[in-house]
Amino acid sequence: MTPLLAAFLLLSPQETQPPPLPVPPSVVAANVPTDYKLDTDDVVQIEVDRHGYLNRAMRVPIDGALRLPRLLTPLPVRGLTCAQIATKITEALQKEGKLRLRDGQVQVALIGTRVRRIYVRGNATWGRDLDLRNGWRVTELITMLGGIPQPDRITVRLINPVRPAPLLLDIAVILKNPDHPQNIALLEGDTLTMDQPLRKRLFIKGEGPRGLHEIDERFGLRAVLTQFGYSVVNASGDLHHVVLKRKTITGDVNSPETITKLDLYALLTDETVADVPLQDLDTLEIPASLEFVYVWGELGGSRKYPLPQDRKTYLQDIMANASITTGQARIGAIKVARLGADGKYTLLGEFDWGKYLKDFKPERNPEIKPQDLVYVPSVRHADPNTVINQIVGGVQGLFFLRSIFKL
Repeated sequence: MTPLLAAFLLLSPQETQPPPLPVPPSVVAANVPTDYKLDTDDVVQIEVDRHGYLNRAMRVPIDGALRLPRLLTPLPVRGLTCAQIATKITEALQKEGKLRLRDGQVQVALIGTRVRRIYVRGNATWGRDLDLRNGWRVTELITMLGGIPQPDRITVRLINPVRPAPLLLDIAVILKNPDHPQNIALLEGDTLTMDQPLRKRLFIKGEGPRGLHEIDERFGLRAVLTQFGYSVVNASGDLHHVVLKRKTITGDVNSPETITKLDLYALLTDETVADVPLQDLDTLEIPASLEFVYVWGELGGSRKYPLPQDRKTYLQDIMANASITTGQARIGAIKVARLGADGKYTLLGEFDWGKYLKDFKPERNPEIKPQDLVYVPSVRHADPNTVINQIVGGVQGLFFLRSIFKL
């Protein structure tokens, strides 16, 4: 083969392999902005008029360079638009491929886009990675997330290495007005961090809803206890001498504590009393109340009965709390003794509960004070069954003695 024939075959449009089939226009990527920059896994369709053997669909490889016939040098395309790639291919085919091409003879179209990742992070929603769609703005992303609860309390930051600086977005305003300037178009690699305010931790010790509780950062002590269903009604703690322990360094479990005394009764019953703001790792201690009475005798068992601090206590409260009296209870002579300043008990009086249930005279229903002793005595007469058993036993014993001694 002569050198002239070899050169002719080299420049001939005929190839030993058939050219790739052109991609129909229907599969060309739609709604792709003209400034879209290519990267790995994007697919382009290259068309060269009058040189059909160069036409082909190509996927941008991991090194970001295309390899075309007649070109010995790979053509870097990462970060270029389709129009820029068409110009670059034209220049390379003219210079290295020795083709004579006119402007516009090489056309490059995007027919398949890569997976462009955007990222969602934070404690306000599930973290996930999403494929960025063309035309997506912040509102479209929030729609894909299924909405955000309490958007006015969410702190949203948008970061991306290609952006000049992180952006702080007001989601509540954007959702109300999608045309707001902050409803910006998203870029590949954007990370949207959505954080709710951190919940505070409150420890409760003593007489109350004990344990560790996570609370809304906006709530004060009154609101927190109301949320727990705690009130002064039948409270067993000493609400007038509550202690609030607070870390000197907020959130530092090892920092020293300061102590503040609180009147929880006033806080829960008087709306004019200012609520107590809480900080992370506060500890509320509600001591046991020393206001109780002793209950003895035939009244559902002996025990200490704590007095409620929200109202006065009367004998009828003691009787109702006992729920039952035994069959030996002598309710006509209930004794109430009161502790004096000298530390000794004196009898306050005997009260006929049976008559109170008939005439409801207040003098039969005395107020019960802290440290009082309530005693329900038993009846003094013997049980009839016991008396009969004793008589029968005595008669049997007498006959037994007469049989022995032959009396």
